[in-house]
Amino acid sequence: MPRLSNRVRNPASRLSQLGLTRDRALAGSLLLAAAIVSGAAFVPVETVRALLTLGPALVLPGAALLFLMGGLSRGYDRYPSLILAVILSIAFYPLAALTVYGLGGRLAPRSIVTALDIWVVGLVVIRLLLPARVLARHRPLLMRPQALAESPWRWTTWLLAVMLAGAAVIGLGITKLPQPAPQPYLALHFTGTWAKTSGVRSVPPNAAVTVPLSINNGSRESTKLLVQASLDGRPFGYSRVVALTPHESWYGSLAGTVTGDGCLQQLVVQVRRPSSSTTLVSLDMWLSLQLKTCKA
Repeated sequence: MPRLSNRVRNPASRLSQLGLTRDRALAGSLLLAAAIVSGAAFVPVETVRALLTLGPALVLPGAALLFLMGGLSRGYDRYPSLILAVILSIAFYPLAALTVYGLGGRLAPRSIVTALDIWVVGLVVIRLLLPARVLARHRPLLMRPQALAESPWRWTTWLLAVMLAGAAVIGLGITKLPQPAPQPYLALHFTGTWAKTSGVRSVPPNAAVTVPLSINNGSRESTKLLVQASLDGRPFGYSRVVALTPHESWYGSLAGTVTGDGCLQQLVVQVRRPSSSTTLVSLDMWLSLQLKTCKA
């Protein structure tokens, strides 16, 4: 009677060794993908950075969690595992951003990549350090294909639960994360009939002209502004000082007399701070004098 070789004498030990080797290979693949994402985050070319990080970033966080759960072992359906990895990965990033924000960190690509590295390395190390007896008793949440064929509703329920949990996490991240603050601005506009004038505005000579204006303070700070106008380089009317609180609008006017012999004169309105000579915003309008010597 032929004797059994040592390699088949203990099949349970052989399977355990194969499982450990497979886990190490998967762990190496996950760590390599994390290293690629971390290195690509520092690539200055945006297109190259996106090509290197988009694919791994959509799968890596979820794949690391499935690796801990045993869902990447041989015999499990790869397509449901891939779907779950993508769903879990999408849910990971709002949680990572909330964690970074809660710890007082700056929300930036590098901080998110650091959180991704900690997540992947931590789960891989936990999986590799689990004792063999724990792994032997562990029953993964994912089902094998034959169990899926016998009771497909279990898989549907599990996938639906994961999708709803991921959507809840994403919604929580959208509502809790700080929204980008709008850029501060200062706007100066003509109002009334002056706002509807396109091109040249006709005015009588040597007559008082009222220029309706509005100023919008789109910043979060109170400010004091000096509004003044000039006509072909000459002062036009009197300047005004306007004080505005955050996000306040001012509606008013400047009045002056159109003088000079020029048929076409340029009115320029400027806004600056009283203590500065730098113009913040300005606008202009060409005025056509109603003189007999001027051609229409």
